[in-house]
Amino acid sequence: MQIEWERYRVCPGFIGAAHWPAGVRAAPGWAADPHTPDNNLVLIRGGRGRFRGKEREWRPLRPGVFVWLQPGWAYDIEQDPAHPLEHYFAHFELRDAAGRRRPWSAPWPPEWSAPVEREFLESAFRYAVHVCHVWQPTSHSEPRTPSETARTAAALQAILMEIDAATDPAMPAATPVPTPHAGKIRDVAMRIAAAPQETYYLADLARTSGLSVGAFCRLFRQMIGETPQQFVLGARLQRAQQLLRDTADPVGKVAEAVGYEKIYFFSRQFKQFTGQSPLAYRRTQQSPPARRAPARRG
Repeated sequence: MQIEWERYRVCPGFIGAAHWPAGVRAAPGWAADPHTPDNNLVLIRGGRGRFRGKEREWRPLRPGVFVWLQPGWAYDIEQDPAHPLEHYFAHFELRDAAGRRRPWSAPWPPEWSAPVEREFLESAFRYAVHVCHVWQPTSHSEPRTPSETARTAAALQAILMEIDAATDPAMPAATPVPTPHAGKIRDVAMRIAAAPQETYYLADLARTSGLSVGAFCRLFRQMIGETPQQFVLGARLQRAQQLLRDTADPVGKVAEAVGYEKIYFFSRQFKQFTGQSPLAYRRTQQSPPARRAPARRG
């Protein structure tokens, strides 16, 4: 993949839903400002138009298309005046543990993409918009609490990683999973990522997916790349990392917030996962809040 996801984390900014005014061909301000340092991910939900990026080739805009407006570039976007565009949008930055932005000169995925996993990605984007409490036709907001930030960042990172993998020719093609089970397994994964502190039983997860436990575990690993147990553990410890970085909560409170009853067990698994104790991780990884440039809205 083009992005070093083991190094960079998603820092969400303004996120919401918008539509273009009917009867116009171009709306100023939707394209990226080359002087603004954040990214803007757009999912077309309705309407028709066209987009021109770094390659200077016009690409169609239609439902299911993603446009990743990247820092340092200006883009051309037009719509069919008779079919106004509707879209989700999410401004974000990619920062390392020290708070440094990913360089503009680094390789980036293509700006235009139409991933085959549209149902999953649109569901994840819709979830991220809901988290920010802005479910109106035209509205935007920023995550306001550490929990909202973590949940929004997890959903956006899942989308971005899928787009990155889907547009990387070096990545093997995903093995298809029979429907309707694919959508149900994705729903389970999103449910776990949104609330990793909950207790999950394989029998219950399999039942909600309409599968036996064995078939559920096999298909989950085939789709997600991990067993359900590994995915729950990773989601819990990634949420713990975010809380240790972005809050001053004691380790015991962090452990409780991600579903651990015993701090010793949490600390042991956290160290196995990161190579550091929770306190050592906080000392070395926590960085002061980054100054945010004014974000483009929509």
